[in-house]
Amino acid sequence: MWSYLYLGPLVEALKILADLQIKPLIDEREISYSGETILGKIANSVNMSKVLEKYTGDERVAEALMNIIILRALFPENKRKLVQVRLEHSILKYSTDMRYFEEVYQFMDEIYDNLGDVTYDLIKNALKKYRLDLKYLIIDATRIKVWKDKETGLVRFGYSSGNELKNLPQVNLVLGVNSQQIPLFANTYPGNTSDVKMFEDFIHRINTRYRSLTQKVKDTFVIFDQGNVNEDNIKYLRTFKKDGIHFVSMFVRTALLDSSKKLINHLCHSSIPVKSRRMR
Repeated sequence: MWSYLYLGPLVEALKILADLQIKPLIDEREISYSGETILGKIANSVNMSKVLEKYTGDERVAEALMNIIILRALFPENKRKLVQVRLEHSILKYSTDMRYFEEVYQFMDEIYDNLGDVTYDLIKNALKKYRLDLKYLIIDATRIKVWKDKETGLVRFGYSSGNELKNLPQVNLVLGVNSQQIPLFANTYPGNTSDVKMFEDFIHRINTRYRSLTQKVKDTFVIFDQGNVNEDNIKYLRTFKKDGIHFVSMFVRTALLDSSKKLINHLCHSSIPVKSRRMR
């Protein structure tokens, strides 16, 4: 008999779990397979509450944080709505001890500086129970804009796809996942930190503090976007090759043309025989 229920790919599974929460039931305490219960069992299997308590020093705070994280996985909404709306119609409210709404921000602040360590401890616990692929580690960085909504006064976040967001404050996130798209490492940086500086710190971090896990990784791939492709950066990044760290970058079209011209010019002035083949 199967001991688990497969809900499909991650995105589809989360949609299914979220659909279970759209219409609050009369008494969800009697439901054993709601989205919150399923994710709660997963969280308990990696001792999430204990890990959070390790870095907050408070069991009440740890339990509340775990429940908010579960709700956030089901509903991509801000913390205010999660606490004031979703939590009120959730079975998790019975194990969430919050004296007032603003505590959610205080709780988040308590683990902000230790997000990477929290993720690391959870992954170590997960490895004891689940088969996680550690053959490859893929790392990428993104910049998330943060602003205050003029109409609601709520804090919003997103990406700078439009000109109106370009001058807003931002937070930088570096995330490392395996081939199963499971986050293995994560860290945040001030918005003005360059990609090179972030990658340098992140790679140093995972090769020192988290060495017991990264030593099992065969190859590491870092995604480096077009805006950071220059001779100095590329030269610097190549120094990591000896550590089994590879960089995937966009090659600018002008740079490709320049390289092609240099290659053709070199062949024209060299003694290397070049054969031509008629195309059919």
